[in-house]
Amino acid sequence: MQKRPATLDAHNRLILAFIAALVTFFLTLGHLKLSVQSIAVWNAFAWTVILALSINLASSLV
Repeated sequence: MQKRPATLDAHNRLILAFIAALVTFFLTLGHLKLSVQSIAVWNAFAWTVILALSINLASSLV
């Protein structure tokens, strides 16, 4: 079976999510309270994992 370019394995999705979380952390640094900032960072991480997984699943169905 040939690997499609849109498929990402779990390690790549995790690295992508960490990068999104770091970007969110640095963009919100000093603008939000620590509790709100931690929720924003977690949401960025979680949504990136969910979106990357859904893209991966959608590309495997085609």
